[in-house]
Amino acid sequence: MPLLYRSGDFVYYHDDNGQKKLGRLRSILKNHDGYYQLRIQKILEYSDLPGNLKGLSRQRRSITSEV
Repeated sequence: MPLLYRSGDFVYYHDDNGQKKLGRLRSILKNHDGYYQLRIQKILEYSDLPGNLKGLSRQRRSITSEV
């Protein structure tokens, strides 16, 4: 049974450095050659946030996967 993805689904992908990242599928495009192109929105992890958005309560919620 083939996998079915829809816009808005959360997916894992490999970034330019080959690291596995979590993202949200924004759109699925098909070009004139029949190849698919996926547009993926990057999901930031707590460690990626700028310092002004890091706080103890946000860190705790991040660890428990709440945010």
